[in-house]
Amino acid sequence: MIKQIIVVRKDLKMKLGKIISQSCHASMKIFFDRMKELQDKNGVYFRTTNITPEMVEWKNGIYTKIVLSCDSERELLSLYKSAGDHNISRALIKDNGRTVFKNVPTYTCIALGPDKSEKIDKVTGHLALL
Repeated sequence: MIKQIIVVRKDLKMKLGKIISQSCHASMKIFFDRMKELQDKNGVYFRTTNITPEMVEWKNGIYTKIVLSCDSERELLSLYKSAGDHNISRALIKDNGRTVFKNVPTYTCIALGPDKSEKIDKVTGHLALL
C-alpha cells in the first residue's frame, strides 16, 4: 500500500483548525517542492520534477493519508532526519508564528511520502494516531 504520513507535534496543544491547516501545508509541500517555475512567451507555468512512481500511484489512487503525533520538536526533527536517511520524500513545516505562536517561528509537523507502507513504517511505526 502507498500512503502519506503526517506527524504533528502534540506538545504545542494546537487547536483543531491549526492542526488541519499545518497538516495540509505539509501534505502539499511534498509536491510543491518538486515544482519548477518556468517561463515562456505565454507567461509563467510550473513543471513537476522528481515525482516518484509511488507518488504517481498515490495521486491516481485513493490518497491514503494517516496523521500521527509526536511529543516534541526534538522528536519531530529526529523523524524528519530518519526519513531522509531512509530515502523517503519529506516536508518540514515551520509556522511563521503570526497567529498562534506569538511571533515565534515554530516547527509544527512533517509529511512523509507518499511511499510504500513498509518503508515509512520503519520510521513512524512506533507513533500513535493523533
